[in-house]
Amino acid sequence: MLSRVTGFSESHVQSRKTIKMGTYEELFALAALSVFPALLAGASNPKATGDLGWRNPWSGQPVQITFNALATAPTGTDAKRSPVYSDPEITYSMDIKFLKVQGNKAWFAGQVTSTNTSNACCTVNIWIVYAVEDNGEPGAGVDLIWGESMLTSDSDRASQMVKGDD
Repeated sequence: MLSRVTGFSESHVQSRKTIKMGTYEELFALAALSVFPALLAGASNPKATGDLGWRNPWSGQPVQITFNALATAPTGTDAKRSPVYSDPEITYSMDIKFLKVQGNKAWFAGQVTSTNTSNACCTVNIWIVYAVEDNGEPGAGVDLIWGESMLTSDSDRASQMVKGDD
């Protein structure tokens, strides 16, 4: 389930995110999110893109994630690209390996490839899964993001979560 109220902890990034621009309660989020299934673009590959910013509700610190997940084929979940997550304490990039786009929702997972932290949530080789929901305009207060660190270098659980096998 996607959540509007969020923050980043060692095992969860339940990002209450707002897409496009705006303020939502005491947290801010400005973003642009696009989810494009293959059906809308003919035979092109599904993709999900976004540039999101919000305040972590626990620390009050700003959080930013930029992603561009692109499926490697019109069907299946294999994907590529490298999103970047940053807050005042943690910055990491991932290598996206799985993507599923269904309507206005997308799930993607990747393995952390570089980081500035030894925090278990996001060390190199750890898998992280995100889900995003594009609910149209105005974006702010209606679009959603959720994320979770798998705390493992095994891709099976991340793949299952993206495919919806859990």
